[in-house]
Amino acid sequence: MLQTTKTAGQNQEIASYQYDANGSTLAALTETLTPAGSGTSSLSLGTDGGFELYTYNGFNQLISTIQDGVETTYVYKPDCRLRLTFQ
Repeated sequence: MLQTTKTAGQNQEIASYQYDANGSTLAALTETLTPAGSGTSSLSLGTDGGFELYTYNGFNQLISTIQDGVETTYVYKPDCRLRLTFQ
């Protein structure tokens, strides 16, 4: 799993990624750390960015994604070009 961190003001956005043996992204989780209140050192953790899940076929082609509860499916032509995308 790989993590990236971005800082904007007092907020931190942490993105974590998981990959398969081919190096294709299987899942991504984005979390936002926000200060709980002025004068405190505690942080509140939220998943405002959401969770993403990716599925691939035997040719390592992306065939579906689920982002924020919405599934998108990808269909390919025999020549491996993308034919259809639908939700």
